[in-house]
Amino acid sequence: MSPLQLTIIRTLRLPFAFVVLINVLYLMQFEGLWNLNSVCGIRPREWEGILGIITSPLMHGSWEHVFNNSLPLLVLGAAIFYFYPTLALRTIPWIWLASGVMVWFTARSGTNHIGASGLVYGLVTFLFFSGVLRRYGRLIAISMLVVFMYGSLVWGILPIKEEVSWEGHLWGALVGMGMAYYYRPEGPQRPRYGWEDEEDDENEDGPWNPNYVAKDIFHPKARPIRIQYIYKPSKPDERSSDRTPSPPEQPNAEQDQKDTQDGIDP
Repeated sequence: MSPLQLTIIRTLRLPFAFVVLINVLYLMQFEGLWNLNSVCGIRPREWEGILGIITSPLMHGSWEHVFNNSLPLLVLGAAIFYFYPTLALRTIPWIWLASGVMVWFTARSGTNHIGASGLVYGLVTFLFFSGVLRRYGRLIAISMLVVFMYGSLVWGILPIKEEVSWEGHLWGALVGMGMAYYYRPEGPQRPRYGWEDEEDDENEDGPWNPNYVAKDIFHPKARPIRIQYIYKPSKPDERSSDRTPSPPEQPNAEQDQKDTQDGIDP
């Protein structure tokens, strides 16, 4: 088996198994074998509903509900296992349990919360903020892809529809965000280049740095060097002899003509 095939199997096996599980469980419920939604859902601040913290992501209310969660779980689950293989099995349980606990404490009374939507929201925010916080080009590209595909999920954290567990969506998103921040030093990191480790010019020693303090570069027993300049003015005759001689006078053509007329040989 090629390395690519092994990578695909490792990436998809757990998300695919979970998607198959929630579909099989709803199929058994649909066929009338059981109806555990009232028992396995989260009922806020009721001891009978505390079991739902563990079991509610496995329960769904309709085939549409199952389908709306199955495809995102498969895509986002594959993404987290591929890009964050060392963090996936630590992040998913935290999103699952912590969001369920907060729903049990804070959600509306008299409600029953089922479905894996909180897990979907947690994976979305984890993948998005993990890429942004690491400032790594490849992971930021995944963040942008997640926003493009599931950006509309932001409306699910608002109390718009009475029948939607917006509390589960909200807490799943917040826990996923918190896990991205907590695990930011771990997992894949942005590569550092050699020029990034060089010190700035402000910290370098050299005459180009205005904060540079010259160090002793000579031998400690070396004698100091003294340079003395003496100005000696030149004498008057030397100054005159140094002058550049004037060029000879050019003959005057008008004077030569006058002298010729007077009979004087110029």
